Amino acid sequence: MRPYSISAAAAVVAILAGCGGDRLGSSAGSHGGWNSGVSWGAVTPGPPVLLRIHRKGGKVEVYEGRFELREEGPALSRETAEFYLSVFCLGVNSQGLDQVSFRRSHTERRREEIYANGKRSLDKSLRDDIVNLGGNFDVVAGLRSYAFDDQGRCAYRADERRFAIPHLIQYDSIHYLFPMLPKKDVTPGEKWSYELPLAVPTALVGMSGLAPTGFMGRFTGRLREVVARGGRRTAVVDYEVFGEFDSNGAEFRNRFSEDFRNRQRLYHRVELKGTCDMDVDAGRILSKTEASRITLTSEAVVVEGTRARNAVTTIYAHTRMTLNWLPPGTRLKTGAIVPH
Repeated sequence: MRPYSISAAAAVVAILAGCGGDRLGSSAGSHGGWNSGVSWGAVTPGPPVLLRIHRKGGKVEVYEGRFELREEGPALSRETAEFYLSVFCLGVNSQGLDQVSFRRSHTERRREEIYANGKRSLDKSLRDDIVNLGGNFDVVAGLRSYAFDDQGRCAYRADERRFAIPHLIQYDSIHYLFPMLPKKDVTPGEKWSYELPLAVPTALVGMSGLAPTGFMGRFTGRLREVVARGGRRTAVVDYEVFGEFDSNGAEFRNRFSEDFRNRQRLYHRVELKGTCDMDVDAGRILSKTEASRITLTSEAVVVEGTRARNAVTTIYAHTRMTLNWLPPGTRLKTGAIVPH
């Protein structure tokens, strides 16, 4: 078993005066004018605070959630779902990282698809499964679990080529990776940044397995304020994520043959904005709202008779998730009670 890494390069967090230094893209405002519906509020000055997530082995935290998905491309898909999320801490691994498993249990779900030929489908089936973040997992107590540190960073391994094994972005998986908390105390208004390996899984004709479309995403967080509520401190953290992959880009082109690059091009772009409330003293995420936009573009040379043309297909996937912590003793819609 290869050891985990936590973040790219030397696992160092940088406290920033501004966004600066983003080699994957400039400030969020230049990422295509996307309106996420999640805004960063005004900063309220205050003293420094250390933000950490405190998990207890063998314990579970329960959240009530809502998920929305809209995909636009050759077909149109819309989904809304309500669910309970159980976050299990299954213990600590040999590197001192928490083994965390996410179980999503739908209480309501509706997915409608409209295909290019005009046909429609409707799916109201409920899912009760363990969230899949990709290949960086261990099986603990029969459950797929991922290693997290107390800064909320999901660890990853390297493959036989020493490439980072990325966290996969599929369905709602991107919403279980954030926020990532700073390495040291921060004051309201301060920002910090990490890189982490991401990939949108893509299967191509003529290529075995999934295409090597991994890239480093950049997370930037900012402490907005710390508010005293009921004798406890609640921190409000805003954050955003940006990353992109281009099979013809200088960083990625050597992963593909010259013949592939002459015939096809893949472009992936991932954007996310979020905000969360955190109980500083209990080390617990109380609530969060995130919205993402994923852009997938495929360009290929298509031969029709004696003529060749470029065929371009673009899919936009918009997602939105809200989570709210349910305290012990809360009775769920299913009749179950959140354990103490």
